[in-house]
Amino acid sequence: MTALMNRVKRLRESAGLDQRDAASLSGLSQSTWSRIESGAREPKLGEVVGIAAALGCLTSTILGNSELGGRLVTAMRKSDDSADVTSISEDIEFLLEVESELHAAGYIR
Repeated sequence: MTALMNRVKRLRESAGLDQRDAASLSGLSQSTWSRIESGAREPKLGEVVGIAAALGCLTSTILGNSELGGRLVTAMRKSDDSADVTSISEDIEFLLEVESELHAAGYIR
């Protein structure tokens, strides 16, 4: 998780935000943001989306492509329901497509 916390801190600083403002933009509390950035707490996938939105970047930038794939595999292993696995895969595919389009349009870096 060290790489993730380093990316979050670096991106926040490059966006010119303090933890309080970044947390507010992401929908997280400042204490939650601080714990994520310090490595004391791993963000949930939904929180990563808020963090990425607050920092104006892709979730894959926050997670790194290999970590995103790892989270998908973990979610699929935890599910006994193949429909649930398909839903998770489709949701992540859709998220990545939307982010790619927003990035191409210049809305996020």
